[in-house]
Amino acid sequence: MNSETDAIFAVDVKTGERLWTYQGPNIMHVTITIGDGVMRFVESTISREEREALLRQDKTELKNLPPEEAKKKRGGAQAAGRSHSRCGSDARTGKERWRKAIDVTDCIGVSAGGGNLTLMYRDDHLLICGANANGHYWRQFLSGEFSQRRLVVLDTKDGQKLWSRDANYMNRPTIVDDMVVAEPWAFELHSGEPRKRQNPLTGVESDWQFSRPGHHCGVVTATPNMMFFRSGFIGYYDLYADSGTKHFSGQRLGCWVNAIPSNGLVVIPEASAGCVCLFSITSTVVLEPREDRSPAWGIYSLAGPITPVRRLAVNFGAPGDRRDSFDRLWLAYPRPTAVGRMEFVFDVKPQLAAGGKYAAQNDESAEIAGADVPWIYASQATGLNRFELPLIGKDEPAAAYTVKLHFAEPDDSVKPGERLFDVKLQGETVAQGIDVATEAGGAKRALTRTFSGVHVTGNLVVELPAKAGLSLLSAIEVERE
Repeated sequence: MNSETDAIFAVDVKTGERLWTYQGPNIMHVTITIGDGVMRFVESTISREEREALLRQDKTELKNLPPEEAKKKRGGAQAAGRSHSRCGSDARTGKERWRKAIDVTDCIGVSAGGGNLTLMYRDDHLLICGANANGHYWRQFLSGEFSQRRLVVLDTKDGQKLWSRDANYMNRPTIVDDMVVAEPWAFELHSGEPRKRQNPLTGVESDWQFSRPGHHCGVVTATPNMMFFRSGFIGYYDLYADSGTKHFSGQRLGCWVNAIPSNGLVVIPEASAGCVCLFSITSTVVLEPREDRSPAWGIYSLAGPITPVRRLAVNFGAPGDRRDSFDRLWLAYPRPTAVGRMEFVFDVKPQLAAGGKYAAQNDESAEIAGADVPWIYASQATGLNRFELPLIGKDEPAAAYTVKLHFAEPDDSVKPGERLFDVKLQGETVAQGIDVATEAGGAKRALTRTFSGVHVTGNLVVELPAKAGLSLLSAIEVERE
């Protein structure tokens, strides 16, 4: 299917009268964008004078590249100069506002699934990028083949370039308020600088990123507080909570723009019937907010060093990652299914006794009493004799931590004395003969034990040697003192 046309026209929707027509040799469909009464698009024609002016633009950034890469970039700029120009026109009158040749080197055609050129508008900023939408190419992304994929942002008043950068992104970006989400990263729209967030483990700033586990053709759509996309099933990301990718299972999105946020709803028209992917629900889905529903479990993605740890909370047996009402992130272990696509993974080196396991109940029906965060007690590890948490990295100074252990007996039939275990931290016994049900006052009641001044030089080693039955642990929190 051709991706170009030779004319654009405007019609008065009240009268049906054609207001104006613009004709050009090659106007690219996916570059047509309108904002604040002005239409912009890419037209693949350029004069010799425009090309020469383009190639005279400042190329100081090439001086910092290895010779072969600089040569490749310079050649790409020449090719772009021969094939692309830009135009801005008044949407009501068709009167041309400005026309300018733009260097779009590496905006498209970089590695597999490069897509066409596309434009997006926000707050007098025009983003030029690739319209690729295929989630098959993780191998190429992870091997660095997308590192040259470029974002270019222009001032829409006169077409001047504000910034450009190699952004190493997977699929067609989207603009959310003042943020450009270029999967899996985000950049500041006005400066091009990477968007940052506080690392929940270390407390220091790190690059913001997210992950789309599972197969995911199609692109991200968004509102200021939420992103929607395919992630195996229907996937979404709460930008305010920032607790990971979450899923609505059973139905899949289509392979292009298929989740449409509108008037407080998310409309997902059926767009999967012609695909070989098999899903149980082939239908249109409309989602609405539910304030009475507990937050869903997610899969968190995290960049940068994870030590030295300031705070770490692990929820054993939980179905996913989640933030509590105090904005504390709890990470599930074992980790949610990960396939090496930016999901955050870590290993606690668990040692389970015979018959030991991880288990979870529905957190909405578990009804755990006496807990500030009831849902962390809805899952547990039984028979977890030993595990380690990486808190201090190599060559990092030792530190003291406060360690808090969370328990809740899930079994009403367990009698006093049938489940007894000790707690050892860094090889030292800090509690003996813990009987969770007895000390908590019954089953399905929360019990916490807190230990301060635990000296850690590398990993925190936790042991739960059983004296009767199997040990029990729902969660652990560690915080640097």
